[in-house]
Amino acid sequence: MHLLKIDGLEARIGEGTNERILLKDISFGVSPGEFIAIIGESGAGKTTLLRAITDLFPRGAGIRIGGKVLFQGKNLLKEIDHEAQQIRYDSRIRYVFQEPSMAFNPVLRIRPQVEYLLGKDQFREDAFSSCLDKLGIEHPLRTLQQYPHQLSVGILQRISIALALSGSPALILADEPLSAIDAIHRNRIVSILLEQCSSRGIALLFATHDLDAARLHAQTTFVLYKGRIVEKSTSMELFSDPRHPYSKALLSHSRDYNLEEDRRGQADRRTSGAGCVYYSRCSIALPSCREQEPEVVTLTKDHEVRCPCSR
Repeated sequence: MHLLKIDGLEARIGEGTNERILLKDISFGVSPGEFIAIIGESGAGKTTLLRAITDLFPRGAGIRIGGKVLFQGKNLLKEIDHEAQQIRYDSRIRYVFQEPSMAFNPVLRIRPQVEYLLGKDQFREDAFSSCLDKLGIEHPLRTLQQYPHQLSVGILQRISIALALSGSPALILADEPLSAIDAIHRNRIVSILLEQCSSRGIALLFATHDLDAARLHAQTTFVLYKGRIVEKSTSMELFSDPRHPYSKALLSHSRDYNLEEDRRGQADRRTSGAGCVYYSRCSIALPSCREQEPEVVTLTKDHEVRCPCSR
């Protein structure tokens, strides 16, 4: 049974001719203890996807979320459901943000913030310090007494990971959680994170630019392009035999497409959704790809691709 079930998730911003599609037709399930990596270039929509799962956007951002997100049987996108609202902010779902400095109050030391987030009754200094030590933080007790601006982004990311693992979460949404951590410690931290999640049945959605982390550690990998999942498969099969032309370019580090245009076009401005978003850069596109959004093609039990030319 799925812990998290997403069906037709979409995100849009703006109105009329200025409307932009940020996410479209996102559907997948996550089982307890499962590790899913989400990969794609900057602007693909990875951060938007993780935030859309719980509609975690600033007030006034003007982003409209549609579709269904079921977490433990409750639809997180139903505003009238107070229980779903509570799930968003209690310990069952934890977040590790790409910019951890934005998640900490700059005028408070780390310790009172950790106590507040975990609850004074739940905070155990020895246990939390031990977790920080395992994550490679020297002098964890001293670190807890410092202000956020006195710590590096890499240290703040490790504290965020320790916070995410504390208590009894069922799901962790991690957005580039290792981006500021040096390569020497990165594999160790991923291994600790995965061991904890696997042994405790915590599901992990992990958005990353680190293709090696996805290839070596994730059970399943999604390839995201301009707000669409263009391919999803077991990591072993995807990295050995990518089928979507964008996946092939991404995994081979190809630069035969215009990366700067990809970044500028991170939100698809077409409201109709007609045609494949990769059409203008695709070398194998059919004439129909220009007019119709491709349907998902099932290649194997665990391998799907949004491309009619991938069979």
